[in-house]
Amino acid sequence: MTDKQRNWQEDMKMCHKATPGPWVIVTDDFGEDDVCYVPTELKSRNGMRVVSYEGGFVPIHDIWNAEQLYDNARLIAESREALPYWLQQYAALEREYERFQKAAMGWNDDLTAAEKAYEGLQANCVSRGEYEATLKKLDEMTKAYHTLLQDKGNTP
Repeated sequence: MTDKQRNWQEDMKMCHKATPGPWVIVTDDFGEDDVCYVPTELKSRNGMRVVSYEGGFVPIHDIWNAEQLYDNARLIAESREALPYWLQQYAALEREYERFQKAAMGWNDDLTAAEKAYEGLQANCVSRGEYEATLKKLDEMTKAYHTLLQDKGNTP
C-alpha cells in the first residue's frame, strides 16, 4: 500500500463515473491442445464492454464513450490501492467501535450498580414530609420536656 492519502468522496466519484456494475470477467480459450481460458474483457451487466484485450478504436455511442473507457481503466488501476486503503480504514474503525462498545458495557455496569445503590437508599429513607413531621414531633417533645423540667425547678 502507498502512503498516498485517499479521499473517499473522490474515490466514490471515480466509481460513479465508470460504467455501472456489476462487472463480469469474460474468458476465451487460447492454445490448441491445452486449452487455457484467460480473461479477455470485462463487461457490465447490460453487456457493455468495460475493457478488452483487443484495445484499439471503439465505437462511440450514447452510453459508452472514450472518456468513460478512461474512467473505467482509472477505476481498475486505482482500486488496487484504494480497496486495501479503505479496508484498512474500516478495520481501524471496527477496532475503535469494539473499544467503545466495551467501555459502554463498563458504563452500563456502573449505572446498574448506582441504580441498585439508589434503590437501597430509597428503601431506607423517608420522604421530606415524613422527615419534617418527625422533626416537628421531636421539637414538640423537647419543648414539653423543657417545660416539665422547669416546672420541677430543674432547668437545664
